Amino acid sequence: MVTWVANSYGTVTQVHDLRVTAPPTTFLHLARLLSMEELVMVGDAMTRRQDPPTTLELITAHVSRSPRCVGLRAAREALLHIRPATDSVPETQLRRLILNAGLPEPLVNHPAHATDGQYLARPDLSYPELKIAIEYLGDVHRTDPRTWRIDIERHQRLRDAGWIVLEASADTVADPGTFIHRLRRAVAARSLH
Repeated sequence: MVTWVANSYGTVTQVHDLRVTAPPTTFLHLARLLSMEELVMVGDAMTRRQDPPTTLELITAHVSRSPRCVGLRAAREALLHIRPATDSVPETQLRRLILNAGLPEPLVNHPAHATDGQYLARPDLSYPELKIAIEYLGDVHRTDPRTWRIDIERHQRLRDAGWIVLEASADTVADPGTFIHRLRRAVAARSLH
């Protein structure tokens, strides 16, 4: 069990011989050092879907009761863009690239269902009303045979139910132009129906 104690640095605990701040305190400290995009990535990672070290509510409460300090404005702005329940930083980067390209914000890890209500998958990012799924495929999706087979089956279930599945990789994040063009085309096509 971790015991947190409040002091002049924020809320801290001792891990071995190292004093560390609580995640909400760390988030506020980083707000003075990181860009907005980096801070959103940190916030998403801190509130990730599996074993999150904190919640958006706890970060928000800490920021709202903090006295004026360097980075407070950036922290408040970043809170508006954090989406809990992500699975990886590259997924956050991809979501932010989509938004910065002027496209609507996709949902994060939202369950996809067939028209009869049957569960299909939980795409990394999606536009459920348009039946568009966006999947970020890191190297584990390529190197682990089991993960690769699961991906193929999941993507096929979505396609069989009429979903468009767009796949992205590290190359997509590094140079998103082609991916953004494909996504823009898919959104436009599905918005006409």
